[in-house]
Amino acid sequence: MFPFQITYKGTIEKPYHSSKVSKMLEIVNEELKWSGSEYITLGKNRIDFDNRIFTIRVPFSLMHSIDGGFLKIENTRNRTFQVEYEISTYRI
Repeated sequence: MFPFQITYKGTIEKPYHSSKVSKMLEIVNEELKWSGSEYITLGKNRIDFDNRIFTIRVPFSLMHSIDGGFLKIENTRNRTFQVEYEISTYRI
């Protein structure tokens, strides 16, 4: 049953310029920091985060029950983009 993981991978059929990937990841980075996530690693087209199991968080925090995950955004050939993410939890 545990760890419980949620994974999604799909293509978004909306044209965009490839330079916007870094801006999207910067926004996600700021949101993760604001929500109490720790140990964030920002790459070229991917952001990974990890929350330590013994870190004290308030129960109503978005990151209270999430232990880690990643978000990856990649260009596709037809100027759309593919999004993949995964989050996992060991505690509820």
